[in-house]
Amino acid sequence: LFVTSATIFVRLSLGVLSIYMVYYAAFPDYDADKTTGKKTLVVLLGKERALKITPLFPLVSYFFVFLGVLLNALPLYALFTLCVLPLAILSVLSAKKGQVSQGLRQTAIFTRVFGVVLTLSVL
Repeated sequence: LFVTSATIFVRLSLGVLSIYMVYYAAFPDYDADKTTGKKTLVVLLGKERALKITPLFPLVSYFFVFLGVLLNALPLYALFTLCVLPLAILSVLSAKKGQVSQGLRQTAIFTRVFGVVLTLSVL
Protein backbone atom coordinates (compact mmCIF):
# COMPACT_ATOMS: atom_id res chain seq x y z
CA LEU A 1 0.00 0.00 0.00
CA PHE A 2 1.49 3.29 -1.12
CA VAL A 3 0.24 6.39 0.68
CA THR A 4 1.59 9.85 -0.02
CA SER A 5 1.01 13.11 1.81
CA ALA A 6 -1.05 14.25 -1.19
CA THR A 7 -3.30 11.22 -0.74
CA ILE A 8 -3.84 12.10 2.90
CA PHE A 9 -4.81 15.72 2.18
CA VAL A 10 -7.11 14.75 -0.69
CA ARG A 11 -8.81 12.10 1.45
CA LEU A 12 -9.24 14.46 4.40
CA SER A 13 -10.72 17.16 2.21
CA LEU A 14 -13.07 14.82 0.37
CA GLY A 15 -13.96 12.98 3.57
CA VAL A 16 -15.15 16.21 5.15
CA LEU A 17 -17.28 16.88 2.08
CA SER A 18 -18.79 13.40 2.26
CA ILE A 19 -19.77 14.10 5.85
CA TYR A 20 -21.16 17.47 4.72
CA MET A 21 -23.38 15.76 2.15
CA VAL A 22 -24.80 13.33 4.71
CA TYR A 23 -25.18 16.15 7.27
CA TYR A 24 -27.01 18.37 4.78
CA ALA A 25 -29.28 15.50 3.74
CA ALA A 26 -30.52 15.26 7.34
CA PHE A 27 -32.21 18.69 7.19
CA PRO A 28 -35.25 17.65 5.10
CA ASP A 29 -35.88 14.76 7.54
CA TYR A 30 -35.46 16.87 10.67
CA ASP A 31 -39.11 16.81 11.82
CA ALA A 32 -39.61 13.10 11.09
CA ASP A 33 -36.28 12.18 12.69
CA LYS A 34 -37.06 14.23 15.78
CA THR A 35 -40.54 12.70 16.08
CA THR A 36 -39.28 9.14 15.75
CA GLY A 37 -36.37 9.71 18.12
CA LYS A 38 -33.53 9.40 15.63
CA LYS A 39 -30.35 10.96 16.95
CA THR A 40 -28.90 12.60 13.85
CA LEU A 41 -26.45 15.42 14.41
CA VAL A 42 -29.03 17.89 13.08
CA VAL A 43 -31.60 16.64 15.61
CA LEU A 44 -29.09 16.68 18.47
CA LEU A 45 -27.96 20.23 17.68
CA GLY A 46 -31.40 21.55 16.80
CA LYS A 47 -32.17 23.01 13.40
CA GLU A 48 -30.99 26.55 14.15
CA ARG A 49 -27.64 25.56 15.65
CA ALA A 50 -27.15 22.94 12.96
CA LEU A 51 -27.63 25.63 10.31
CA LYS A 52 -25.03 27.82 11.99
CA ILE A 53 -22.29 25.22 11.64
CA THR A 54 -23.15 24.31 8.05
CA PRO A 55 -20.43 26.62 6.60
CA LEU A 56 -17.77 24.84 8.65
CA PHE A 57 -17.76 21.77 6.43
CA PRO A 58 -16.66 23.51 3.20
CA LEU A 59 -14.28 25.69 5.22
CA VAL A 60 -12.57 22.69 6.82
CA SER A 61 -12.32 21.01 3.44
CA TYR A 62 -10.67 24.09 1.94
CA PHE A 63 -8.41 24.29 5.00
CA PHE A 64 -7.00 20.86 4.15
CA VAL A 65 -6.43 21.95 0.54
CA PHE A 66 -4.64 25.14 1.62
CA LEU A 67 -2.58 23.27 4.20
CA GLY A 68 -1.64 20.66 1.62
CA VAL A 69 -0.51 23.34 -0.82
CA LEU A 70 1.34 25.25 1.90
CA LEU A 71 3.22 22.11 2.94
CA ASN A 72 3.95 21.25 -0.72
CA ALA A 73 1.97 18.04 -0.39
CA LEU A 74 -0.53 19.22 -3.01
CA PRO A 75 0.32 21.09 -6.21
CA LEU A 76 -0.73 24.70 -6.71
CA TYR A 77 -3.31 23.35 -9.16
CA ALA A 78 -5.29 22.18 -6.13
CA LEU A 79 -6.23 25.83 -5.60
CA PHE A 80 -8.44 25.53 -8.69
CA THR A 81 -10.96 24.14 -6.20
CA LEU A 82 -11.57 27.80 -5.33
CA CYS A 83 -13.41 28.05 -8.65
CA VAL A 84 -16.24 26.00 -7.15
CA LEU A 85 -16.44 28.10 -3.97
CA PRO A 86 -19.54 29.95 -5.28
CA LEU A 87 -21.37 26.61 -5.31
CA ALA A 88 -20.47 26.08 -1.66
CA ILE A 89 -21.74 29.55 -0.83
CA LEU A 90 -25.03 28.89 -2.66
CA SER A 91 -25.38 25.62 -0.77
CA VAL A 92 -24.96 27.31 2.61
CA LEU A 93 -27.21 30.26 1.71
CA SER A 94 -29.97 27.94 0.51
CA ALA A 95 -29.98 26.16 3.86
CA LYS A 96 -30.14 29.44 5.74
CA LYS A 97 -33.08 30.57 3.56
CA GLY A 98 -34.91 27.31 4.23
CA GLN A 99 -34.59 26.14 0.61
CA VAL A 100 -33.24 22.78 1.68
CA SER A 101 -34.08 20.72 -1.42
CA GLN A 102 -32.47 23.30 -3.70
CA GLY A 103 -29.52 23.51 -1.32
CA LEU A 104 -29.19 19.73 -1.25
CA ARG A 105 -28.91 19.72 -5.03
CA GLN A 106 -26.30 22.53 -4.89
CA THR A 107 -24.41 20.68 -2.17
CA ALA A 108 -24.31 17.53 -4.28
CA ILE A 109 -23.02 19.49 -7.27
CA PHE A 110 -20.45 21.35 -5.17
CA THR A 111 -19.06 18.24 -3.48
CA ARG A 112 -18.80 16.30 -6.76
CA VAL A 113 -17.23 19.11 -8.79
CA PHE A 114 -14.82 19.92 -5.95
CA GLY A 115 -13.82 16.26 -5.82
CA VAL A 116 -13.22 16.06 -9.57
CA VAL A 117 -11.18 19.29 -9.62
CA LEU A 118 -9.10 18.25 -6.61
CA THR A 119 -8.49 14.78 -8.01
CA LEU A 120 -7.47 16.14 -11.42
CA SER A 121 -5.09 18.58 -9.73
CA VAL A 122 -2.95 15.76 -8.36
CA LEU A 123 -2.80 13.65 -11.54
